[in-house]
Amino acid sequence: MASDEHPMHGSLRNLTCRFRLSTDTRYQRASDPVDERWVGEDPKAHYAWMKGDPVPMEEARRRW
Repeated sequence: MASDEHPMHGSLRNLTCRFRLSTDTRYQRASDPVDERWVGEDPKAHYAWMKGDPVPMEEARRRW
């Protein structure tokens, strides 16, 4: 059973020469508490964001 911590995700193979972007947009009442994992100066859930060198699409495909 999937939970909010481990959502299930699937998609078709991207056979184009372009990147495909997926987004996860969520809304909540302004009165609800903020999930601190995703906001602030150093959100802990974004631990790998902007770390390492960018990889060209051709290289990413080879690795996949």
